[in-house]
Amino acid sequence: MEEVLIATNNFIDALVIGIGGFGKVYKGFIDDGVMKVAMKRLNAESKQGAGEFWTEIKASEDTEIHFKYIKAAIEAGKIEKVERTTRESNFYDPEKTKNFLMKAKLRNARPIMNIAYPVLRASCERGKPGRPRSQCSWNVGNYCEERDPTLTVVAYRRGQCDKELIDVTNKNNLFKLQARYVVERMDGDLWAMVLNPENEFRRQLIDQVVSTEGKSLA
Repeated sequence: MEEVLIATNNFIDALVIGIGGFGKVYKGFIDDGVMKVAMKRLNAESKQGAGEFWTEIKASEDTEIHFKYIKAAIEAGKIEKVERTTRESNFYDPEKTKNFLMKAKLRNARPIMNIAYPVLRASCERGKPGRPRSQCSWNVGNYCEERDPTLTVVAYRRGQCDKELIDVTNKNNLFKLQARYVVERMDGDLWAMVLNPENEFRRQLIDQVVSTEGKSLA
């Protein structure tokens, strides 16, 4: 962002070379004034412009452009744009972006989850090729548990980590998510686990299954 401000002299009107539907276009100079460039400044009030601007960002394969977009969105408090970029873009540097987001201490952990799952999965696959998907999902789920239990459920669900998913949903009273998983899995051993008379959360699960299934049949 600092480079952009320097290149456009803090977006002074004297450097405006055009005005579009979503903001002004500025003339700028980079590489010590050697290279002339055009820079668009998005109008925060233009909803249409935001979509068009994101389309242009996605079209670029320059990882630095994607990183700077994420950084600018963080500084502007647009966390939903950060989440969208980390979810949909294939051209940002995962490690660099992850480190930046960790330092930013976001309350919303989804952007980190979007990055962490592929990063950790690739890491564990490099360490032990052919490692079961469940082990990779366990690594991701364990990483996310203290940050956002619902994201942990997503990771365990992908790897069908039954025991871990049941434990985290019991611990955090996420019985609706647990009921949905158990019903969709339709696994005999899993049903035996959750319906065991010694399971102190058995009643909560049964009530949630009855409630969920009743609504789906209504």
